[in-house]
Amino acid sequence: MSPSARPFLRTLVAALAAAATVALAVGCGGGGGGDTAATDGPTIFADSGCANCHSFAAADANGRVGPDLDDSTLTEEEVVAKVRDGGGGMPSFGELSEAQLQALAEFVVGQRGR
Repeated sequence: MSPSARPFLRTLVAALAAAATVALAVGCGGGGGGDTAATDGPTIFADSGCANCHSFAAADANGRVGPDLDDSTLTEEEVVAKVRDGGGGMPSFGELSEAQLQALAEFVVGQRGR
């Protein structure tokens, strides 16, 4: 590779990484949408777009971007924090109420691996 091509490749890689990050955040459904009045875990999971990224048998979800939730070892408290705050490639879902976050966490933890 010629030395003059290296800056172009660095720029290309940075642009692709930025585009992938944006696509991931948008594709996972963070930042709004869904039925914010829902109070049961399965409905919140569906309405929030969780299946766009996560596999989870209890929700018949086959997403391949985020972790397979059937293999998760997170506690309910950790699920609530991760969904509310996001991080590590996952968008935040801070628009969900604490009751909705708890219902979602109970669903994910209670049904994983089934």
